[in-house]
Amino acid sequence: MNKLLIAVLEDNTDRREAMEGWLTERFSMYERFFTDDPYAMINAIKMRRSDLMVLSLDHDLHERPDFSTELTGMIVAKHLASETRIGRSLPITAGFLPSNMGHQPSSTRDARSFEKFPIILHTTNTRDGDTMEVMLRESRWPVQRVIPFDGVTWVHQDWHRALKRAMQSNMRTVAADDLPD
Repeated sequence: MNKLLIAVLEDNTDRREAMEGWLTERFSMYERFFTDDPYAMINAIKMRRSDLMVLSLDHDLHERPDFSTELTGMIVAKHLASETRIGRSLPITAGFLPSNMGHQPSSTRDARSFEKFPIILHTTNTRDGDTMEVMLRESRWPVQRVIPFDGVTWVHQDWHRALKRAMQSNMRTVAADDLPD
């Protein structure tokens, strides 16, 4: 059985380090997956959906090594919204799943294959963050919004609380009393 997974789409090194450090300190019992590639995130969702406990998405990914302005968290949000509309997951695109994920898709989908997991949107891009939030909510995804501020201070304050609420809302997780503050 795989560990439950917390997945984060984030390109900023300082934010990633703060999130990873906080997750390691507080939730080391869960696997963590970080990427700055929305297509790698989509494939991680497809491969590990039944293990996915919480997804946290940034919108702007301009700090990627290729400085792409085309690759954004909107790609993941659109995928999840369209998946809901068609009622199934789209085929896995070969070549995007990082080798550290190391899991093969199951030939038979379990009952959780299309259940919705909580999503945290963490972006300073108000316009596109609003668009992602509306799109996901219209598709009935449980969404929370966190606005980054003051370097990485928000990771230890607002993101921490949003993550804990998301974990508590997901019935596959430990009891709320077992979650550290």
